[in-house]
Amino acid sequence: MSASLCSAPPLSATPEESQVLLQNHAKRSKKRKAEKVILEHIPKGRAYERYVTAAQPAFTNCVMEHLPATRGGYSTTNPKQTARDREPQRIRELIEEGMSIVEWNGFDPKPLVDVQGHVIAVLLGQPQTERYQLSATAIYDLLDWEAVLANFGTRNLHHGRGRYPAVKVGIIHQQGTKQPMNLSTWGHTEMMGWILANANIYHLANFAS
Repeated sequence: MSASLCSAPPLSATPEESQVLLQNHAKRSKKRKAEKVILEHIPKGRAYERYVTAAQPAFTNCVMEHLPATRGGYSTTNPKQTARDREPQRIRELIEEGMSIVEWNGFDPKPLVDVQGHVIAVLLGQPQTERYQLSATAIYDLLDWEAVLANFGTRNLHHGRGRYPAVKVGIIHQQGTKQPMNLSTWGHTEMMGWILANANIYHLANFAS
C-alpha cells in the first residue's frame, strides 16, 4: 500500500503512555504463559463441556507434512493456477477430484482432523441465541441500506473478496511503509464511523474475538 492511498497516521503515544502499555502487555503475557503451564490449553468448565466435548470431528485424509509450505513452515505456498482453476466448479466436479461433502448445521463447532488426529481447522458456527440472530439481522439490514446510499466506486465493487461492496478500514504497516498509517476509505470515513459504532457490530465482534 503506497502512502498516496492512506490518510494521516494516528497520533503517537507519549513515552509515559508507551511505558504503561509495555508493562501491561508484559503482565498479560506472563499471565498467559502461567495459565498455559497449568491448564495445557484446556478450556475451563462450561466452555469445555459446551464446545469441546460436544464437538463432532470430521476426519480427513490430509497429511500436514505433505502440504507445500514456505521455508520454516510459517505459511503455505500457493500453486500456480490455470484459467480453469479460477472458474466456479460444480459440486459433482469437486467430488470427482477427490473432495467430499461435510454435513454441518452451521451452529455446532466441528473440528477438521488430519490423518494423525491433529485439528487443522474448525467450523466454529454461531451462537444459537435470539439476541445474536437479531444482531446479525440488524447488521445485514443496516449494511444493505447503506450500500444503496453510498454510491460505491469501482475500487469498492470490484475486488477479490467476493461479489459485494467492500471498504478498507483500519491501520496498516507493512514492507514499504515507514510508520503505521490509516487505510483510506475512499470517501466513506463518516459512513464507516457510524457503522462501526453500532451496538450490534460490537455484539458480533465480541463473539468473533
